[in-house]
Amino acid sequence: EAREEKLSESENKFQILVDLLPEGVVVHNMQGILYANKTAGKLFRVKDLNNLTRKSVFDFLHPDFKTRALERVNAALKEGKSFLPPTKEL
Repeated sequence: EAREEKLSESENKFQILVDLLPEGVVVHNMQGILYANKTAGKLFRVKDLNNLTRKSVFDFLHPDFKTRALERVNAALKEGKSFLPPTKEL
């Protein structure tokens, strides 16, 4: 039980840390957004973070970038690699 209490305390501290970050943090999978911190909510211009839950990250991309983003995700999944956010391409 002491171990579970320490784990719970650690999770709470981590949650507070992520919520207070000045950078937007979004955790998602192929089904949609699982978590977004307050800063991400501001970036997406939502008042209630629950409005982001289960929405696709692709819903927030400009149409000109959706195809390229999906290609990058599919390539990373196919190769079993993680990928970095897109950089400015010339």
